[in-house]
Amino acid sequence: AEREAIEESGWRPLGLNKMMSYYPSDGLSDQHFHLFRATGAEYLGPPTDISESERVEWHSPAQVKELLLDGQIKNGLSMTALLWTLSLD
Repeated sequence: AEREAIEESGWRPLGLNKMMSYYPSDGLSDQHFHLFRATGAEYLGPPTDISESERVEWHSPAQVKELLLDGQIKNGLSMTALLWTLSLD
């Protein structure tokens, strides 16, 4: 999780903890996703794989809720992780 975050965003997650694992397409695929949550982050530099992310932005929990409600976040894995995180706060 740490390596992926650095590669895709240029930020090292701090206080990284596993939230859960799940099968997003149970019965159709053997994909198994693992969700992690960080309590902070340290900027290391630009993403090392620029093809992974369109942009990197920070948003408050209230802003994330609005982005979800407005349908601006459409990726299922991202939606699952964000909704789980918001439900824990």
